[in-house]
Amino acid sequence: MTKLSLPLSARTGRWFPWLGLLLLGAGFVAGLGQLFQLRFQLGDVYPPYSSFRADPLGTKALYLALSRLGTVRRHFQSLEKLGDGHGCTLFYLGADAASLRFTANEYRHLEAFMHSGGRLVLALLPAYHPLNITTSTGSSPASRSGQPKTGPPTQPTEPQPVPITDRWQFSYGHAALAKDESGRYAPAIAECNVQLPLPYWVPCSSALFFDKLGPAWRVIYARSPDQPVLIERKVGQGCLVLCADAYLLSNQALRHQRYTSLLSWLLGPNRQVIFDEAHLGVSEEPGLATIVRRYQLQGLGVVLLALAGLFVWKNAASFLPPQEGRWQRLEPDTVLGRDMASGFLNLLRRNVRPDELLSLCLVEWKKSCAAQLPRAKLEQVQALIDAENARPPRDRDPVRLYVELCRVLARRPSVAKDVPSQVQSAT
Repeated sequence: MTKLSLPLSARTGRWFPWLGLLLLGAGFVAGLGQLFQLRFQLGDVYPPYSSFRADPLGTKALYLALSRLGTVRRHFQSLEKLGDGHGCTLFYLGADAASLRFTANEYRHLEAFMHSGGRLVLALLPAYHPLNITTSTGSSPASRSGQPKTGPPTQPTEPQPVPITDRWQFSYGHAALAKDESGRYAPAIAECNVQLPLPYWVPCSSALFFDKLGPAWRVIYARSPDQPVLIERKVGQGCLVLCADAYLLSNQALRHQRYTSLLSWLLGPNRQVIFDEAHLGVSEEPGLATIVRRYQLQGLGVVLLALAGLFVWKNAASFLPPQEGRWQRLEPDTVLGRDMASGFLNLLRRNVRPDELLSLCLVEWKKSCAAQLPRAKLEQVQALIDAENARPPRDRDPVRLYVELCRVLARRPSVAKDVPSQVQSAT
């Protein structure tokens, strides 16, 4: 088949629909990215009390405020990778009291963090109903019933998580909150129980309080003498703080009910702050995207993408300038093609000199077609060739000779007798 080559105007016209489609796709991607950016700036896609949320239920205001005072970072990995706690305060905010438990390995890392001087602040989700806390699993039902086990021995299982109430010697209590005229729960009043530069009272929006405290605990705020809602205990060189209501750290509280001295006390003397996000489900899985964000390789990705686009463009479009004069001789609806004959002509132009072309054609003609012609025509052809060879090189005209040869070969036998006279006149 003939391979067609379109004029420059036709080729460029073909790209306009694709260019429009590309621009439309780029606009769609940009608009979609803008929508996602607006959504993530608000942060309501994250769980409550996440430092990414900028709405009333988030803690982004606290995160940004503390970032002006010292080093603040978010922790997206497991507690085993928490590291040393010297000079650090870990905010573990928005945890559900009913399901808050850790494995023995996690307890070991948390307590090592506090023993080295770290401060752990556990602020729980506000609860309005009694909690249903299941204790850690013990022996299997068969062993508790006293019946001997049958079958193959069971494989050792992973250590079961233990509730923090069992590990740190306290329990939860419930004291219902009153409702206002609109049917919403009204916050209770918690009074300060220590001689510290703290507010005399703070609101408590949770019905949860801490009960059956061990001797190591110190009550900071309580709704009543037997209903503490903010407690503290020493752990090595650091300490552990439990708060029954994380609302005091939320964006809404920092805007409408800001207790600066209480926030300063929760932070402690440390100037390095860590916001744990992994327990809220915001975790970081190591991968290519993580490496790109960590080492800020976004620019390199854009450059590689641009190079890939240029490579595709180079292979899709020709950079050779068009032959303007050749295209101007063609009609608007005419296209130039190349076939086998054109390829053969190009091959001849590259390998045969012009003055040798006709002789080479005659040699090939004698091999294939000369035997089929009468002797008289062959003599006429040879006479024309001899006459042309007798001319000076400057006067030789291969094109004219070719035309005369074609005329001789095309004549009928009846008129072939007139050829010698024409040959003589030509000479």
